[in-house]
Amino acid sequence: MRDQLLQLAKRIQREVDDLKRAKNAALRKWQKALTDEDYVGSVAFDLQSFYQGVERVFEAIGKLVDTNVPVGEGWHKALLSQMTDEVPGIRPAVISSDTRDPYPDDPREVA
Repeated sequence: MRDQLLQLAKRIQREVDDLKRAKNAALRKWQKALTDEDYVGSVAFDLQSFYQGVERVFEAIGKLVDTNVPVGEGWHKALLSQMTDEVPGIRPAVISSDTRDPYPDDPREVA
């Protein structure tokens, strides 16, 4: 298991490096999009890449550490909730509840 956890740590580090690149690209393109709306689609693509990278990290943690990854309708939201929970004796919460749900009273949120 130790070797698997070390491999997971390396994989997460690679994903974090990719996330930093996606964030920087989105910020750079957003500055251009402020004056040229042709860049908005490119910013959206970078944001989607960022989100998918975070999701890959969460899935990897779920598979190896939690030995459980949600499936079916609503699995994205369930995965976020799973990463908010501490698994006593195994791992701390990966994200805070504020990160999972930064605007809990937002009327635009659809359950």
